Amino acid sequence: MIHLANLKEIDWEGIASPHRHDGYTIDILLKGSVTQYIDFEKHTIQAPALIMLEPDQIHQHDRSADAEVLAMYFTRDFLITETLGVLSCWQCIFKDNILHLEDHQLQELLSFARILLHEYRGDKPRKEAIIRNVLSAFIIACGRIARPDTVEYRQEHYGGNSLGVQFKVLVDEHFREKVQVNEYAEMLHVTPGHLNDTVKIPSAGAPSR
Repeated sequence: MIHLANLKEIDWEGIASPHRHDGYTIDILLKGSVTQYIDFEKHTIQAPALIMLEPDQIHQHDRSADAEVLAMYFTRDFLITETLGVLSCWQCIFKDNILHLEDHQLQELLSFARILLHEYRGDKPRKEAIIRNVLSAFIIACGRIARPDTVEYRQEHYGGNSLGVQFKVLVDEHFREKVQVNEYAEMLHVTPGHLNDTVKIPSAGAPSR
């Protein structure tokens, strides 16, 4: 879900009361200032800024603010597999809920956000695939701004192997019900042999061990 609106015009049920979501929220504050409570801590935020919330964080919006915000909400199951590697280390990348932006950083994020908003409002073929992939790029761009020193956030354990990142994310999520390498290979759209040959986890060797 992505919306561009003035906070005074948003009338979502419960928005002015303390509430929580079961997904992730990234808001770009474009104009004005807002007062927002995050886990009962008060924040006065001046645009331009990025406001990032994890699932189950308690927050409350001040709807009296004359502020323009581009709000995004998504759950884990909407994301492409590689992006889950970012969210599994959300606190590493987004160490603060609020990030004040320089103008060039705002423009960088808006280059992705405009595509997301356009696709979300439209009804073209393969709309969901485009949104999922652009959202992935947007999240990584947010992480690059928040922590420019840790762009390679998940690659260090796999020698730059993106298949290894995706495999590790899937194991973390499905290890209770999936124990065979061929099950993960099918999810990653590769052969079991290729997965074994490509993914070398330092502590355990190939994935089938």
